[in-house]
Amino acid sequence: ALFNLELLKANSGTDTNAGATNVDTYAMASGLTAKDRVAVFYGLEAVTQQAASLTLHNSTDSVKAGELSGAAALTAGNTIGGLAVLQQAQSGATTIIGLQLASNTDAVMTGDKTIVATFTTAWTGAWTLALRHGGVTAGGTLKWTWNVCVVRGQ
Repeated sequence: ALFNLELLKANSGTDTNAGATNVDTYAMASGLTAKDRVAVFYGLEAVTQQAASLTLHNSTDSVKAGELSGAAALTAGNTIGGLAVLQQAQSGATTIIGLQLASNTDAVMTGDKTIVATFTTAWTGAWTLALRHGGVTAGGTLKWTWNVCVVRGQ
């Protein structure tokens, strides 16, 4: 095998909150090494109204770790699916590199995007990863699914 994925969590659901909301979380609980990667496979659908700022967050430190829909909202009736990979930067235990590969039905984001985030908690410490949105317009529903996996380094 090219690499082994270890499934940490798989979940799906819907959300209608008008304010920013963590729709699901996974506690890392000091289970990562500096060479591990976290891979998140996701699918998001904005039903009848838009969903703003679809992101991955370190909810322990309130820091964005990945932009799943770019800087834009996912517009009504459209979907986005992709893979986000998070890893510790070689330069330090609190510097995180996030890479998102995505495609969607309304061209909010296609291709890839890399962001660098600074955590307060070390990558190898106890922190919680959250799937988050910035708000669903009244009358709308966000449907979501994610699989959180780890690719073990050494």
